[in-house]
Amino acid sequence: MDLKRLEKMNSLFDFYGLLLTPRQQKLMQLYYKEDFSLGEIAAEHEISRQAVHDTLKRAEKTLGKFEDKLGLLGKYCDQKEKTVQALNKLTACKSILGNCYTEGNNKEAALETEKLLNEIAQILEGILDLNFS
Repeated sequence: MDLKRLEKMNSLFDFYGLLLTPRQQKLMQLYYKEDFSLGEIAAEHEISRQAVHDTLKRAEKTLGKFEDKLGLLGKYCDQKEKTVQALNKLTACKSILGNCYTEGNNKEAALETEKLLNEIAQILEGILDLNFS
């Protein structure tokens, strides 16, 4: 299984796993979180390897449907990306202000800092929109 698919399934399971049946939760936990093989899970639960496979596929499909309808994972990823952008801009502001004191470049630094702070405000407003849309 490729890493991207593994990450996606783990993320979907983190968001929506409690909405699955207890059996689906257990098999997803073993397969995706604990890296058990289909055969190991089948032996542990005394079921066929095909039953494990079918249960996992149904659970994966169910998780995908939850994401399609609710979009929580997508919103979380957007929010995380915007938060990183805001933090990067805050770091840039801090650097400009630090240089302002050492170089005496107050007016230019103030204008550049004001521009960055306005961009940060827009990013944070976007994050708020994600939470309430």
